[in-house]
Amino acid sequence: PDFLGQLFADTSAIAYVDVVGALGIACIATSMDYLTVQQLWTIAPIAVVICLSIPLLTTKLYGWIWHGGCQKHPKHAVVTESFWWALMFWLFLIYPTVSVLVLKTFSCDTELELLLGDYRLICPWIFTDSTLFLWSVCFVLIYPVGIPAFFYLVLHHYKVPEMARQKADTVLLHALINKFQKRTTSREATVIARWVGEPSAADYSS
Repeated sequence: PDFLGQLFADTSAIAYVDVVGALGIACIATSMDYLTVQQLWTIAPIAVVICLSIPLLTTKLYGWIWHGGCQKHPKHAVVTESFWWALMFWLFLIYPTVSVLVLKTFSCDTELELLLGDYRLICPWIFTDSTLFLWSVCFVLIYPVGIPAFFYLVLHHYKVPEMARQKADTVLLHALINKFQKRTTSREATVIARWVGEPSAADYSS
């Protein structure tokens, strides 16, 4: 469709890290057909995620066997934190490259009804039951849609938006108190400001 072609044209000037090119996959893929290349580009990041999860799974297994619980291994917290850091960094790194590669499957020459990425193939929009079309739709849900949704769920699971709002409210409160203190010089006002400006105080929450 024309809107997808315009979308690719508008976003082509945006710089992103070409992870696939940096790993040399593009050179390997020159002798492969378009579907095989798409499968390689979409499965390889998942394989990396599986490799990243091996230390965490091993720690859980050792904890279950030797320490009486999956989370009771002495290194479980450290390994879990490292896994989440590596996972989020990896997804952030591959998201632009892999998403563009997957979406290019739906970019076609409307006049010739051929795929822009490979003029030897008919546009997947014509044969929606083809392997290429179904494969690309599946991985559109996993990468362009799934990664942002995963980030959103992780942020809300760890209550990051709430912590950000609380921090912003605290900063605003302290700013108002400082402004109030500058306008008043009485001792009573200073005592009230100190009491009100401590959100952790028991009287503040009540």
